[in-house]
Amino acid sequence: MTEQPKEAHQDSKTTGTIANTPEKVVVWKYMVQGWGLGDLALVDEIVAPDVIDHDPFSGQKAGREGWKQALLMIRGIMPDMKVAIEEMVQEGEHVAVRYVCLGTNQGEFQGRPPTGKPMLIRGIGIERVTNGKMSETHRILDIRFDYQPSTQDVASIWDLTHVEE
Repeated sequence: MTEQPKEAHQDSKTTGTIANTPEKVVVWKYMVQGWGLGDLALVDEIVAPDVIDHDPFSGQKAGREGWKQALLMIRGIMPDMKVAIEEMVQEGEHVAVRYVCLGTNQGEFQGRPPTGKPMLIRGIGIERVTNGKMSETHRILDIRFDYQPSTQDVASIWDLTHVEE
């Protein structure tokens, strides 16, 4: 049986503790604190300097600096973005993560002007964590501008992101 890490993170009242291994905690921190809160300093802490990104954004630099660039770009597009981890599965040092991001499109993205409307990103990533640092990623994103969220979508994302004090 795998020993529980000192810190485990719960994303929702219904999914239970989702980040229950050290590798999952690293991926959870990057998605929820990095993307979701825009914590740029976190990238230096948990991303290897020579991280390999097999699916970079257009014009994204290589390595850790490229990840900082991508984080700033995503946060510029949706500064009010909320990130919810829907599922994480681990095999060795690889963590598969399925997530959803919801926010308001307030910035330009690859020549597309901001709409001021809700925007949704659904993603699946296979992240490799080596020695406590993200060292490689394969990621597929479904980006929807002018997204028309249903009441159920908003409630689902609220359930996954809201933590009561």
